[in-house]
Amino acid sequence: MNWLDSVIEAPVDPIFGLNTRFVEDKRPHKVNLGVGSYKTEDLQSYIMPVVLKAEQLVLKKYIDKEYLPIGGDPIYGAKAAELALGKDVDKDRLAIIQTVGGEGALRLGAEFLIRNNICDTIAISDPTWPNHPPTFTSAGLKVVTYPYHDKETHQLLWEPMLESLKKLPKKSAVLLHACCHNPSGCDLSESQWIELANIMLEHELLPFFDCAYQGFGEHESKDNFSMRYFANKFPVVLYAYSFSKNFGLYAERTGAFFLIGKNPETTKKAYSQLLTVARYSYSNPPCHGARIVKEVLTDEIMTKEWHDQIKAMRDRIADMRKVFVQKMKAKGVDWSFFQADKGLFTLTGLSKNQVEELIQEHAIFMPANGRINVAGISHKNCDYIVDAFSSLS
Repeated sequence: MNWLDSVIEAPVDPIFGLNTRFVEDKRPHKVNLGVGSYKTEDLQSYIMPVVLKAEQLVLKKYIDKEYLPIGGDPIYGAKAAELALGKDVDKDRLAIIQTVGGEGALRLGAEFLIRNNICDTIAISDPTWPNHPPTFTSAGLKVVTYPYHDKETHQLLWEPMLESLKKLPKKSAVLLHACCHNPSGCDLSESQWIELANIMLEHELLPFFDCAYQGFGEHESKDNFSMRYFANKFPVVLYAYSFSKNFGLYAERTGAFFLIGKNPETTKKAYSQLLTVARYSYSNPPCHGARIVKEVLTDEIMTKEWHDQIKAMRDRIADMRKVFVQKMKAKGVDWSFFQADKGLFTLTGLSKNQVEELIQEHAIFMPANGRINVAGISHKNCDYIVDAFSSLS
């Protein structure tokens, strides 16, 4: 008997599959605007100097590869939470689990919700990342969507978003994108976060933040406003956090899950259940990336170096947005929205056919939804990309 007769071939991952297609293309002028990581002006992978410095210290300091506790390195966790939620967060209400990247934190939170009968529905934004729906449905949650961004006008669908959330069943979870996290590149303002918090409280909705881009917006201390505000406003908040982007630790799978509980007693119970989910999922988190983050965030000099280096990354992205808009304007095309967006990503509004035209005719690669990574643009290839974009049918 062939036990695999019932297995069907799964579809190619829309992001990693695109990268495979890019690698296999032989055209020398090809451009990858779908890549999910920061690139330098030379379009090379970037390892932050402070990360290399910290890694050398880690290699000298740690001569063991022993298991970490199920919840991870407590010092790493505390520093991660301080960065994400601020120094004033109520630590008695805070549970911290070191996770296998941000995706591991999302899955941990999803299973925690289901296993403890906290809720059975989670609302995610439209648009969102392709990993979000299967992450939650595979854990057993029902996924619904709420409007977030208008592809045609490049504006936040603020009122439709609020009206959609008001109609959710009470106790539903809502996945919220922290700074620069939505693939549209469109963020809520501080006043909008405050209004959203009031509405979610009124309708008894559970906030679940996803954050991987703190530092890519305005500044690390400002980019966490929404997460800090909700921590102080709500009896319960969930957070998935990743250091893949703002520390460049993509392959190290360095993340964290935070939970704000109503009081110390409920937080302690929740923490015990989170440990159970982690134990029977991946058992223990990886140590190397966490040790690097811990070295940086526990040393004042290296912390300053990290702030300076992420600022340089942030400034390069802002510069390319400005230059691209100016060059498009010179072609008679208004892309002012592109400069107003924040972070690595923007939804261009290009159709699936236009995206395929860019790939086939110009070797410019991006996902079918027209989302691009601004870090894939440099002063060297900007004119070529502008010429291709402005010539689209």
